[in-house]
Amino acid sequence: MAYNGIVPSQTFGQGSKDSFDGDGSTTAFTLSKAVTLATDIEVFVGNVRQEPDVAYTVSGVTLTFTGTPASGTGNIYAVHQTVNQGTLVPPTGRAENLSTLVTSGTITSGGTVAVTGNVTATGTVEPAGDTAAGDNAAIGFTSTEGLILTGQGSTNDVTIKNDADADVIEIPTGTTNVTVAGTLGTGGLITSGAGITGAGLLTTGGNIVIPDAGNIGSASDTDAIAIASDGVVTFSQAPVFSAGGAAGLALLQTVTASNDATVLVGSSSLFTSTHKVYILHVINAHPVTDSVEFRCRLSKGGSIISADYEYSRNQTIHSSSFTNRGSNSDDHVNLAESLGNANDESHNMVITMYNPAETTFKKLVNFSSAGMDLSPNMARNHGVFGHEGNSDAIDGIQFFYSSGNVSTGTFKLYGVV
Repeated sequence: MAYNGIVPSQTFGQGSKDSFDGDGSTTAFTLSKAVTLATDIEVFVGNVRQEPDVAYTVSGVTLTFTGTPASGTGNIYAVHQTVNQGTLVPPTGRAENLSTLVTSGTITSGGTVAVTGNVTATGTVEPAGDTAAGDNAAIGFTSTEGLILTGQGSTNDVTIKNDADADVIEIPTGTTNVTVAGTLGTGGLITSGAGITGAGLLTTGGNIVIPDAGNIGSASDTDAIAIASDGVVTFSQAPVFSAGGAAGLALLQTVTASNDATVLVGSSSLFTSTHKVYILHVINAHPVTDSVEFRCRLSKGGSIISADYEYSRNQTIHSSSFTNRGSNSDDHVNLAESLGNANDESHNMVITMYNPAETTFKKLVNFSSAGMDLSPNMARNHGVFGHEGNSDAIDGIQFFYSSGNVSTGTFKLYGVV
């Protein structure tokens, strides 16, 4: 036959009854099973039904009377309502409003099940479909995506909190970003297509791998450390080590000559108080013109100084020939002489500069070189030079030959840490 309302269940749960003896003083009794609402049981005293939430209340397995039941054997009893154990299926096109729905079976809906309170499950809740862009708060599942959380909020789309109601993980509204409030710990690989930004601590038990030619930096200097595809590391600023830290050479600049009239190494941003000692390597310098001197001048305030140089140099070749050179008022420094331009004739040099950025003392520079003269003979030069004028800060050193250009050569400036 047809029914107006919910179709009756095909099976019903087994009801139960709890009986108690009144003693004229006890008001609380223990039920055989927990109940949620006072209306989940029917309570009788002396066969008179009691009004729920007025004559009695329930909390779990405790039944409490507002008054004191009379004495009697078995004069108090509670009948538990039967629980539907089958399937509850509302008719098509009909909405049903239920204050409480308790079932150990399956709830099936072809439309929407709206709940204004809490949904409590002793088992698992298993969604079986995808979420949509317009869902305010939805849980879904697909075989490819797995568990899906979708939300729409004015600040965050998804927020995961801890037991203190504090935000732990946030997905800001309309973004693909993830914000972690605390420490992010991982034992594997963290991969990001857009970067990882955080004010906290990133802890990993594995590796941090950046793309080829990628950068590591701060918010104000995003390319502080650049790592090329071949693993070469370049610092945009001079590394600074704390007291007691590691010592070594920090590569500050590399200049490659290619048929240049002069080669300038250094700048005011490189010669600073960060380093007290600077070392400059000249590697395979080669002149265009034969039989020339290798010379240098200093730079002050961005301008080349062309007077008042004092230097002392001696040169030794394999034949025990010994040559001294020096001046106290020249317009340049003579670092080496009689250099050849044959394909196999080049020279190398190490130059050490002390406190170029300070302004108290005159600047002193040591140099030592090994190369081939035009004979060709192996020649060694070493000496010292400086500027007689004053104790101004130095911000560069310019190299050139007495005639012709610098054909090739590599100039590397290091700061001593």
